[in-house]
Amino acid sequence: MKNCIFFILLFGSLNTFSQQAQSTKIENLLGIQARLIDLMPFEISYIRLNNKWPSFAIRGGYGWGRKNETTTSTNNINTIPHLYNVNFYYNYGRKFTLEQTFEAIFIKPGIIFLKKNGTYFTNCLLFNYNIAKSFDKLYINSQDQLYGNVENVYYENHIYQSIEFEGNHQIELIRKVKFGMGYVFGYKIQNQFPFENQIKGIEMSSQYSPSQGVGSKAYVNLLVGVMYCF
Repeated sequence: MKNCIFFILLFGSLNTFSQQAQSTKIENLLGIQARLIDLMPFEISYIRLNNKWPSFAIRGGYGWGRKNETTTSTNNINTIPHLYNVNFYYNYGRKFTLEQTFEAIFIKPGIIFLKKNGTYFTNCLLFNYNIAKSFDKLYINSQDQLYGNVENVYYENHIYQSIEFEGNHQIELIRKVKFGMGYVFGYKIQNQFPFENQIKGIEMSSQYSPSQGVGSKAYVNLLVGVMYCF
């Protein structure tokens, strides 16, 4: 299904490029955009449209989020069905709280291999390289009759890398201000799973990677944004 959507959008984008007249002016676009399928969606975006030299884009951002959270007892043992050790603990009547949080920073340079730069529109097709670093925290609180209240906190850092194909299409709203939208198809070449040594099966519960979205390898995302042209 993902492959079918990919080829439909790719064909539509190439067809758009073949039908539109191209402007020869140089443009710089600076703004903010958001990925709609992401826990930390916002990124600062800069696009440089050149005449002779290769056009390029660079994005970056910082954010934070939560995942794999649950507070449960014997009445609710299926909150995170893939966390095998946690569910084993539930079955013995323990109260269990799990909170996983992260902060992440990323940078995403891209090369524009096709572009149409008209009076009221800007269309680009890009190849991106995405690298992110996350700072992860896992908090576990358990209560039982033998040990009472037990708290454990774990910290880990992780690196994520991916390559992306992006379609980016913008139309002028008012003078020098453009509204943009697009789509991304990506493939994760380095996708780490925080705390898989602490909790068996945690990688099956959440396959989210900061700045890339959901998916163990392939992922899809949609983009919206506002850019200032100068």
